[in-house]
Amino acid sequence: MPPKKSKSVAVVDNENSSSPTKRVSCAKSFLFSHDERGHIWRNLINWYDNNKKDLPWRKTIKSADDEDDDVKATEELHQRAYEVLVSEIMLQQTQVETVKTYFLKWMKRFPTVKDLADATVDDAVGIWSGLGYYRRARYLYNAAKYIVEKINKPIKNEEIISDDEDDDEEKKRIIYKLPDNVKDLMQLPGVGRYTAGAIASIAFSRTASVVDGNVFRVFARLKRIEEDIAVNKTANTVFWPMADNLIQHYRDIEDTVLEKEDLELKHRYNVTGDFNQAVMELGRTVCIPRNPKCTECPLAEVCEANKALEKEEIATVEIYPVKNKKTKKRTQVVSCCIFYKEGDVDSCLFEKRPKETLLGGTWHFPFVIIQDTKAEEEENEEDSEDEEGSKKKKPKKQAKKTKATTKAAASSSESEHFIKLKEFLVKEGFVQDKSIPFEYHASVDHVFTHINQTNHIYSCSDKYLIKDLEDSNSEEDQWKWFANSQRKSQGISTVASKIFKQFKKTFKNQDASPITPPKVRFKTKSPFKSTSAETKEENSESSSSDEEVMKDDEVVRISKQEVKEKVKDEIKQVKMETRLSKRVAKRTSEESANQSANETPSKKKKQTSISSFFKK
Repeated sequence: MPPKKSKSVAVVDNENSSSPTKRVSCAKSFLFSHDERGHIWRNLINWYDNNKKDLPWRKTIKSADDEDDDVKATEELHQRAYEVLVSEIMLQQTQVETVKTYFLKWMKRFPTVKDLADATVDDAVGIWSGLGYYRRARYLYNAAKYIVEKINKPIKNEEIISDDEDDDEEKKRIIYKLPDNVKDLMQLPGVGRYTAGAIASIAFSRTASVVDGNVFRVFARLKRIEEDIAVNKTANTVFWPMADNLIQHYRDIEDTVLEKEDLELKHRYNVTGDFNQAVMELGRTVCIPRNPKCTECPLAEVCEANKALEKEEIATVEIYPVKNKKTKKRTQVVSCCIFYKEGDVDSCLFEKRPKETLLGGTWHFPFVIIQDTKAEEEENEEDSEDEEGSKKKKPKKQAKKTKATTKAAASSSESEHFIKLKEFLVKEGFVQDKSIPFEYHASVDHVFTHINQTNHIYSCSDKYLIKDLEDSNSEEDQWKWFANSQRKSQGISTVASKIFKQFKKTFKNQDASPITPPKVRFKTKSPFKSTSAETKEENSESSSSDEEVMKDDEVVRISKQEVKEKVKDEIKQVKMETRLSKRVAKRTSEESANQSANETPSKKKKQTSISSFFKK
């Protein structure tokens, strides 16, 4: 049985907390004893030293040996803080292996916080393109602007560097100081309690705790915690006090560490930062959600879930952490229009998505949402774990209440898809009326974290545009024409790239004429499976309400009703011939039987055929 809650005790936040005087009550049975903390610290630090991954944002900073190195050491410290900030923002809801590539690309483009602040938000989103959750890129950019413009504490260093040895123009490397404690770090845009604790402990060796999904899992199994982690208050009343209680152990033994040389912690530059990374690394590689590697765990001796498993009190440790609330995905159906330049199909019109919308800050084709089925309690699509603890988090938008079901959202009629798209384009001033020709291509499914989205793709030549859509730099109305080479350097979302690829694949290079677009029967189900583009195209073509037959370069349209009648006649004819054949065979058999019975052999046997039968 899981441990029962005992008396609650007050846990005071550490010195770097955002609210030092705040006292949070936590069940005493959830906190670690002094002996447990000592065991966890030593075993986990030793395991981390031997098993930690070599990641580009993990660096060892050494203390300065003399006063001459103080400036350089300070620079390295705050540069390290910037790199930790970038990596932690990227790691929010993204796998480590994916982040490695993007981190290196980011640091090459924005090696210092000053370089990022001097760039544009489009530059930041462009480098981020493909990583998802584009709001994080804007947070990083705004944080850099805040550090450079508001905090404004550059480290004076006369060292001159040049990117190119042959370049006569030399420039000074300017490193700006970042806040070094949790309270001040949380003032940065997009930085919540978790990210602030990570930067403070990893970069500045502060006694600050961190709690993320991996920490949830490790702590829940260590103490067999039955509280539902999907409930927001569970993190604040259980897991954060546990993390504070555990990280405070170093402060309790700090004097002992400094006096005794036999302790492994003495000569470490960053003890608390390594410990926090060790807990997260354990949850990411050993204490994993499915098939955890308990035999390899350095904390197995003090893990209550592991002990219960050995005593056969539970079937598996996977039941922890408890999560009863399931996030319901919503289904979204959209129609988009690709305006291409006449004679240059690779050059297309893109609009910049509003900041507080899905794919905000990225470039996308003009589109309208046809149907959007939402769960009432669903969180904003791009809320990250770190933002949950941030004071600056914006209130959740009220979920839309629709009568449509998930199936209905994915099976809207053709008229609704196409009519709403035309109404949208006329209303926004793209085209003059609804009678201009559009070409339908296919549908593309894309899965976001909380959204299953089906995109229906239409296209139209730019000669029908009436809106002045020259490249604009205004915040309210941003439109740009991107050629193929330009798109690679811009913040084009993954779904937009998929849409364009399907558009190019199905584009028919024919002169447009003011005719009604072909009717399209859309899918009645939303598959959202990893099907090939070819399969999607075939499904789309086979579901068309009209069957097209090409003859002498002319399109002959045969209605389904005519095809159905023709097939019915052919089937009827085949059945008739089959019945006649059976009757002929039966009559032939009877005649043979009669001849045998009469025993009147004849050299000339009468041959009966289908043709002779017909004559009779």
